[in-house]
Amino acid sequence: MKKEQTIELTNFIRNMVTAIANVSLYSCEHPQVLRLCAVAHKTLDLAIGSDPSISLMRFESQLVVDGVPLVTDIYITRFSQALEQYGISHVKFMHGIRQQELHSLICSLSKQKDYRKKISPTDNIRFGNIEERTPEGGVDLSDSGNGIKARTIEDIHKETITLFKEIHAGINKKRPIDIRAIINLVNGFVVECKKMTSPLQALATLRDQDEYTFVHSANVCILNLAQAKSIGINGSHLYDIGIAALLHDIGKLFVPQEVLNKPGSLDEAEMELIRQHPVKGGRYLLNSPDVPRLAVITTFEHHMKFDLTGYPQVTPGWKLNICSEITMISDFFDGMRTGRVYSDPLDYDGIASRMLSLAGTAFNPALTENFLQLTSAAQTSPLVKSPGESG
Repeated sequence: MKKEQTIELTNFIRNMVTAIANVSLYSCEHPQVLRLCAVAHKTLDLAIGSDPSISLMRFESQLVVDGVPLVTDIYITRFSQALEQYGISHVKFMHGIRQQELHSLICSLSKQKDYRKKISPTDNIRFGNIEERTPEGGVDLSDSGNGIKARTIEDIHKETITLFKEIHAGINKKRPIDIRAIINLVNGFVVECKKMTSPLQALATLRDQDEYTFVHSANVCILNLAQAKSIGINGSHLYDIGIAALLHDIGKLFVPQEVLNKPGSLDEAEMELIRQHPVKGGRYLLNSPDVPRLAVITTFEHHMKFDLTGYPQVTPGWKLNICSEITMISDFFDGMRTGRVYSDPLDYDGIASRMLSLAGTAFNPALTENFLQLTSAAQTSPLVKSPGESG
């Protein structure tokens, strides 16, 4: 792309973002919005020039054209965020685009986030959705017919344990988290969960107490993904929720194993070590490059409880992130179904009864009801075993 076209493209984005902001203040048909739309249309025409089209690819908050990222400023960031909220990974503007098509796009992008809705393409505006490609370009090979053996759910669980052991070993050496490996695991869980009639089919059974945190984190990831998809969350947000789940208990890697696996009651000093793990985990992730901010928030909040009576303590009126509320439910459910050194596992009915009694205090009641509807089809006692486990 020529320098002049790049300048006009950045002008187009600036006018689009300003128009979107004005819709929020006024309305779609406000004269100021229509004026900005006309200017945006003109600058887009100049940016396309004699080319058949121009395509914008979104990576995080960056926009890339012809393989070259545009210089990031507040307008680039805001436009990228507007596309992200609808799961749009790339947008193509065709030569001959009409002003009315741009106006419709401005009005659509100005609306509040709704992951259940998509922006429809027009004759001269085409969209690419994040769901068509995983964050790392991975694909489901199970039906590819190319002779490559697809990973099973057990394979992914084993990979999770191996990766978390590496993370644990690297903490003292201040090695960063391999976020690409985390994303690859989440991708595997997403692919496998699509094949399951119930998320309980994908849960691993604990075999070694020392591996509890790792196995538990994988199970919470599966349950989080199932909950998120059931309420219409897809695309990059679904992956971020999966990453947040895998990392939610990362702070426990800072707690001595003898405390985590103590058979009896913990004394006050030991309890304080446990209560500190969300803070330590959140701080660790905050200083880890490329980890989604949602994972930091979820790690910090996942023991606060719906009524904020949990830990760490926060100021009254604190607004919990929905991912944290989803994780609280997944965390509790898997903890109750798993036998620990200090507690026996419960069957589904027992767990469901406890969850219902805690809805409104420990858990978001609407999310609790949704979770139980999602999992009730697999009511068995004991719960569904992991694939490949013998009776």
